[in-house]
Amino acid sequence: MRRRLVLSTVVVVLFALVCLGIPTAILIRRVVHDEAVNRLEREAEAVAVSFSDDLLSRNQITEQDLGSVLPTNDRLRLRLADGTELIAGPRARFEAELSITVEGPAHSQLTLATSGAAARQRVKDALILLTAIAFGVLLVAGALAWWLARRLTTPLVQVAEVADRIGSGDFSTEVPRSGLSEVDAVADALNRSADRVQELVRAERDFSSNASHQLRSGLTSLRLRLEALADAQPEAGRDDALAALAQAEKLSDTVADLLRMARTGRAGEASRYNLLLLVRHRVARIEPIARRDGRTVHIRAGAAAEMVGSPGAVGEALDVLLSNALAHGRGDVEIDITAVNGTHAVTVADGGPGIADDSLDSLFNRAPDGDGHGIGLSLARSLVEAEGGRVELIQPRPPVFRLSLPSTRAF
Repeated sequence: MRRRLVLSTVVVVLFALVCLGIPTAILIRRVVHDEAVNRLEREAEAVAVSFSDDLLSRNQITEQDLGSVLPTNDRLRLRLADGTELIAGPRARFEAELSITVEGPAHSQLTLATSGAAARQRVKDALILLTAIAFGVLLVAGALAWWLARRLTTPLVQVAEVADRIGSGDFSTEVPRSGLSEVDAVADALNRSADRVQELVRAERDFSSNASHQLRSGLTSLRLRLEALADAQPEAGRDDALAALAQAEKLSDTVADLLRMARTGRAGEASRYNLLLLVRHRVARIEPIARRDGRTVHIRAGAAAEMVGSPGAVGEALDVLLSNALAHGRGDVEIDITAVNGTHAVTVADGGPGIADDSLDSLFNRAPDGDGHGIGLSLARSLVEAEGGRVELIQPRPPVFRLSLPSTRAF
């Protein structure tokens, strides 16, 4: 922006100088020429009055007489009434010659000629001076434009820097006053917005901390009761109690991951993990539900899938896709693990009716119903995007979802 302001100002000033300079140059040339002609005319008249009518009428004047009154470096030609011509000074024409003819005594004509070099030099000197002045004006205009551009853009740069820090989560900085009313109005609005966002974020974090604390306390009590129940139950009920205990532990891990994501933008600590083993582990959790409904989950792995990232976040996203396939789909669930160009992809497909056309645009929007359903896909996408990946629908009917992850990532 600063460069554009300077350039536009210089272009405008240059255009103005050209528009003024061309007429000024033409005027200077004309004035110098007219002055030279007027001087020559006065000299010619002075020469003409120096000869008497008697001398001219009797043709008693000589070229030596003309040379005695001839101005230096000029040429004088005298035509008498009988047609006789007398010439004093150089007979060859001058370069860019200026001449003037006046009527003399006894019906004579006197022509005085001089070189136009002096007039041209005066015009040249005037144009050089005019060009130097124009160049100086252009430099001053450029310097003033640079100062003004810096004066205008520096506050905007500060506003942008503060806005970027606010976007990064730093709400403690404020935009300094610049003295420009319009920019200060934007700065005040940004400062007020930062204060409001800070209050909202603080309230959200307090709520997350309180909610997670209460959930963890309740889950801890639930796990203790389930452990006691598993120890007290006979063999027939022990498996159900252990399964309920596993779900409680999974729920506790999910709460911890979501709280960590709300605070840091990451759903878990980075570590090395095997994507195939992670998929098998998550499938093992939902296989009892699939068998109960008479359905089977098939896993096909086309490549080794050693990954670096947060297995908890990827596992939560897989749980969403698998749960949706069991809850809304039909037939067997097909899972494919492939690797292409440094990206590993997990596709989850089933034989259900798929996604309605009017739901495609809002499929990943967070739009829960009264029971809190409807945020699963949005949550899955957020978790995977925090890992540098993506969750997308690649086929609506029958539904096929793909979870893509980079093979390696800097942490």
